[in-house]
Amino acid sequence: MLKCAATWRAWARRSPPLGLDYSKKSQAAGEPLLQHVPERGLLEFLLKAAHHPSVHICGMTLNVIPSFVSNKNLLARELIPLLQRKAIMPHGINSETGDLTLVLDQYGSGVDEFLRFRQTVVADALRTCWEYEPEAYIDSCTSAIEEFCTAGTKAETTHNLSFHLEAALFCVESLGSFLDSEEARSSFAYSDQFSRSMAAVSQNTISITSNPLTVMRLALLLQRWTFWFHKSQKLGVVVDLAASTLTYALQLGELPYAQGLVEETNSNPTKEACIAFEELISVSIDHFTATDKLSALLALWESVYSQRMDGRQVPVESIEPLGRGVCSVILRTPENVQKDAFCSLLACTKQSVDHLMVLIRDEADSGKGRSLLPLMGGELRLLAAIVKCSTTSHVGTVDMMDEDETSPVRTGLSPHLAPVIQQFWPSIEVLASNYCSNRDISSSMGALLSALIPITLQNEDAMAYLRGISSVVSSMLAASPTDDVEVFDEASQFLKEWIVIHGKDVEKTASSGMTVDSSCEEMVQTFQKALVELIAKAEPCLNSSLVDLQVQGQGEAAFESRPPPSREAEHSSFNCLRALLDLLQTMGRLCPIYLMNVKVGSEHLIRRVAGSSVVGLSASDTSLARTSMLFLTTLCELSTHDNEAVQKAMIDNLTQIRKGVVTRLLMGFCGKFVSTLLSPASQLLHTLASKMALRLDFETDMVAILKQEYFLLGDDAKNLTLSVFRGCAQGTISATELETFLCQVWKIHRTDDFSLLPSSDAVARLLQRFSLET
Repeated sequence: MLKCAATWRAWARRSPPLGLDYSKKSQAAGEPLLQHVPERGLLEFLLKAAHHPSVHICGMTLNVIPSFVSNKNLLARELIPLLQRKAIMPHGINSETGDLTLVLDQYGSGVDEFLRFRQTVVADALRTCWEYEPEAYIDSCTSAIEEFCTAGTKAETTHNLSFHLEAALFCVESLGSFLDSEEARSSFAYSDQFSRSMAAVSQNTISITSNPLTVMRLALLLQRWTFWFHKSQKLGVVVDLAASTLTYALQLGELPYAQGLVEETNSNPTKEACIAFEELISVSIDHFTATDKLSALLALWESVYSQRMDGRQVPVESIEPLGRGVCSVILRTPENVQKDAFCSLLACTKQSVDHLMVLIRDEADSGKGRSLLPLMGGELRLLAAIVKCSTTSHVGTVDMMDEDETSPVRTGLSPHLAPVIQQFWPSIEVLASNYCSNRDISSSMGALLSALIPITLQNEDAMAYLRGISSVVSSMLAASPTDDVEVFDEASQFLKEWIVIHGKDVEKTASSGMTVDSSCEEMVQTFQKALVELIAKAEPCLNSSLVDLQVQGQGEAAFESRPPPSREAEHSSFNCLRALLDLLQTMGRLCPIYLMNVKVGSEHLIRRVAGSSVVGLSASDTSLARTSMLFLTTLCELSTHDNEAVQKAMIDNLTQIRKGVVTRLLMGFCGKFVSTLLSPASQLLHTLASKMALRLDFETDMVAILKQEYFLLGDDAKNLTLSVFRGCAQGTISATELETFLCQVWKIHRTDDFSLLPSSDAVARLLQRFSLET
């Protein structure tokens, strides 16, 4: 049977004439997708094969059968119930404990394989059935949901029905993806049947609550169809259903077998239910701003949060979407409502933080306190998410899913939320000074502080906030060990966000003849202090033998003659340098004049770091290599800056390191780079070659570099490479064309037999193709 199914699959692929599109749009009305429909006996044979329990046999058959569906036959109607059965997850019930289990092994697949089979093969076949028989499709799904929601009284019956209901909900959820747009879903022609399905689900709880997978499928369905509920003016139904779904998800912890099913299928019903509620809020914020609706929403939030505080395993990431949704509603309420509403929203978080702080302090000596730091990190992450939501709101939009919606814009922290956040400050300062070495604390603290950066400095309160935030970052840097990469990275990201928000003001103070107000000057001084502290933390990285190039002439790294650093020290240096280069690249784009004047001791920072970035080009850490390329590309672009001082400084720096940069890049294109580095590396080379001020001696450098032993394509290819780069300098070779050429050079160098390369067909084709183009 397996061989026969494979044969039919191959036949089906060969049957259409060349260029036939397998979509209904390219097909004449009533015509099958394949020109030759097999005899009925053969179709019946394929349908029997589709019933086979093995997902491999069934999958090959279902790839073929939908191709025979047309308006002239009833094959779609036969397929619909078959596909609905195939969507049911194979399951069983432990006779001793009554627990639900998945029994996929006997069907020739694991959980992941079955889920992929259902999400691709079954879903594609369902799409075909929907295209030809939409009414039969939705009627069948509606009847199935109504039937399965009439749960039996026996546990075994209920458990079986829960898996059948999950499959039926999957078919309805998939229908949402078949419709091309939200507009199509909102004008859905079969709203009556869909409403009946949702009414049946709303009135039944047993078949849903007995299975975590059914709860999650219902949450996913609500996410997919939220827009329809909104446009159909059925918000009352969906709000109640979404709240019930969230309640069901939180109660799953009481089922002894739920955790096993959730882990086995990598599911998170609570998170999906919270996302469904957040999306529901996003399309109908005004519905929730009424006093009674807001009170109900806050009561739901408190109920959800209490599950976490009661010791149940509810990760903060799971309930975070609901917190963001409630925050967005509060921001749309009248001013006199917001302060109390924010207090209610964060009351549980404040209570939890205070409780954890007491436990951490009391258990500090025993070491048990540190085991509570991940929980504290979760609370801070939740606080950061709510703050970020409040400072990146869709201000002025009535409906977040309207077509004219704009992207989220950074706004100031609500004056009604600021006093609530201030209540957390004593705990934040203690954690920054004493526990920032913990990864959970440092990462959550970094996210929170970045979200709190004020966007306007027109009042003393904003400056006080900025000083307080900067002070916490300084405490983290001072308290962390020298090799603490996590704190360094978070501090770098914080300063990067600062520059993104206030880069123009920082640049204004560095420009001669520009007047600035006192608050702006204080902001720049505060930033300068934090930057100096960060650079001081990076001194070991900048001074290490790995990146110190001062004794290597033109920036050529004699790394072969040096003893390799330890893996731990190398990892620390790589990550610190990557984070610093990422920050400085942003500064180069937004405040280059200021960056040019930053010094480390008596030496300009840009000169010091430019040398280090050369070594980063050939680092084993791909992320560092890419960041180094982007940083150096920014420096090259600044060599033509309008400010003469910036232009001269960048040219001087690039002149010193140019040969080292080109050497490492060409070495990488000789088979050393991984594929993800080819595009940024070619962009850097093109920028270097094309900038007027940098052309001096560039070709001389190229000639010397191409004589090195790592270029293995022969003299003709060397001459062609020189010709290509000469074209870049003259403006006749674009960045895209250079990347195409260098990628071919890279591919040829990846061969196993280097001795035959100069005379190989691949090199001959390279010479023929690009000699004509150049």
